[in-house]
Amino acid sequence: MKMQAINVTDFFGADFASGDTNVSPSRSPNPENMIRSAPGKIRKRTGYFHVADYSGRINGHYDLDGVDIIHAGKNLYADGKQISTVFADSFSSGVYFNGALYLLDGQEYWCIKKETDGTVSVKPVSDNPYIPKVVINKNPDGTGGYAYQDVNLLSNKWTESFYVSEINKAATVFQLTMKELDNTPVTVRLLQEDGTYKDLTEGTDFTVDRPNGTVTFTKAPGKSPAEGHDSVEITASKNMDEQRTKITKCDIMITYGEYGSGARLFVSGSPKYKNRDFWSGLNDPTYFSDLSYSILGEDDSRIVGYSIVGSRIAAHKSGNNGSVYVREGAIISERDELNNRVDTFAFRTGNVITGRGAIAPKSFIATDNEPLFLTANGVFALTPSDVTGERYFQSRSFYINPRLLAEPNLQDAYACVYKDFYFLAVNGHCYLLDLLQRRYERSEPYSNFQYECFWLTNIPARMVWVKDGSLFFGTSDGKVCQFYNDVSVSESYNDSVDGIEKKPIYCCWETPGIDGGAFFINKNFKFFSVRLSSALATSARGLFSSRGKWYEFLNDSNSARFFSWAHINWGKWSWSSDQSPKVISRRLNIRNADSARFRLENGELNEPFGIEDLAIEFTAFDKYKG
Repeated sequence: MKMQAINVTDFFGADFASGDTNVSPSRSPNPENMIRSAPGKIRKRTGYFHVADYSGRINGHYDLDGVDIIHAGKNLYADGKQISTVFADSFSSGVYFNGALYLLDGQEYWCIKKETDGTVSVKPVSDNPYIPKVVINKNPDGTGGYAYQDVNLLSNKWTESFYVSEINKAATVFQLTMKELDNTPVTVRLLQEDGTYKDLTEGTDFTVDRPNGTVTFTKAPGKSPAEGHDSVEITASKNMDEQRTKITKCDIMITYGEYGSGARLFVSGSPKYKNRDFWSGLNDPTYFSDLSYSILGEDDSRIVGYSIVGSRIAAHKSGNNGSVYVREGAIISERDELNNRVDTFAFRTGNVITGRGAIAPKSFIATDNEPLFLTANGVFALTPSDVTGERYFQSRSFYINPRLLAEPNLQDAYACVYKDFYFLAVNGHCYLLDLLQRRYERSEPYSNFQYECFWLTNIPARMVWVKDGSLFFGTSDGKVCQFYNDVSVSESYNDSVDGIEKKPIYCCWETPGIDGGAFFINKNFKFFSVRLSSALATSARGLFSSRGKWYEFLNDSNSARFFSWAHINWGKWSWSSDQSPKVISRRLNIRNADSARFRLENGELNEPFGIEDLAIEFTAFDKYKG
């Protein structure tokens, strides 16, 4: 009988997809709460501690010039102070734009701004929207004129300007474009000879016939004092509540602009217009033209989210086909009837890619490598083809898909990027894609590579975010927690969601069945050795499984510890000052087995745990007979 050895020096991640007999010894079919410490090495995840409590589930987190904005339940908080109680109790989306936070909650479109006195204001954008000048150079009777700007979906108001010539200088009645005006006072400005404007007052200088949309002056404004220049500006108002819901009922947003800039705000998700998206004016998120929208495919599937791919924007739709509409914005310059230059933002014709339908609006993340998003078939990337330059879908989560896709309510999965991990939280579990470690997987031949993956448990995250280099999460009962950053201290290895009870973190790394490449040969497993990362306080428990039963063979709480005057722990004393990784070995007596599985675990409070290397020795002899 010849002694053989299995040496594992690289630990890549989880593999829930390959089946026990196909899992590489470098991956685990059952890891829990283990992540990469360095490429090829693994350790227990750090714990988290309680930061704050809010009234209602955590629906959003944003930064406003250093002010922490939390959306919890129906409330909005600025640095812990409640500033609004009328938000929708659902996930919100927000972007920082031109010194303010613009936020959609599926109910209203909000502007949150830090005022000069340090207070934070919260107002619907429709309270102070851009007021467009829709027509210029009109005749008083409403004829003629040129379209100048589009109606703003966010504003009840609009302005029209009239040119009073010698022919119609006696006119007192001016016809507006729209009728059925609301009760908002109409305002009028008259051009003066010195180039200034004079403000007139409704009820004194003019009257308004609101049903017919006419303004009647008590005295004719007279001929324009400047030849060729409009002399009468009228600003009127009409109820646009129904039109405004095209924007206010949206729940997703992203910044994008011509030639890849972030100069416009794109929004979508309004239930009545789920296959449409709308974009704002250039550098003005308070102006959404009634003509600035796209209809993307059929209305039986909604736009779920966006990816930015180079200089293009990709809108991802739901459904079995999951079409992605890849477009590129550009400014098109034309000349109007007066030879004035008119610049219009439009989309150049792009690709429509049929692939995997997106399912989770909060899973869209632009990593340094590529945009990632969650579909009913796992986490996918939108990536350029090496051959044609066209963009198409590639799977990136092969190794964790069986467990990930079995999760309920995947539409609520929430993602962020933290320290080179795509961090996806759902149902108290976190699925991590390691952006530093890629592998080609023959079971996914149409994808260039897969990311190595990890699986974390007992993390009650409804949403996750990164602030100042730290990872935070919010829970469904209004708590905010932060993960420890210092991996070198024992106090980083406990979980406390309430700030009172500190719970140990259980972690394990399990090998697939070890058969030495010859499943039909009988084996006697003789020896097991592991090199653990040293720590002030750490321990390891080892178990093996043979013929379906688990047996303990290792329980070591001393060998990998070292002593430090700065961090004395009297309950976990060690005389060793050697901080290098420690080898722990045990003899085995597993006889007449075709294979064996091994598990290393740690579930002690305030104990780190890291694995550097692993080795198993066995002898092989007769054919296995069961």
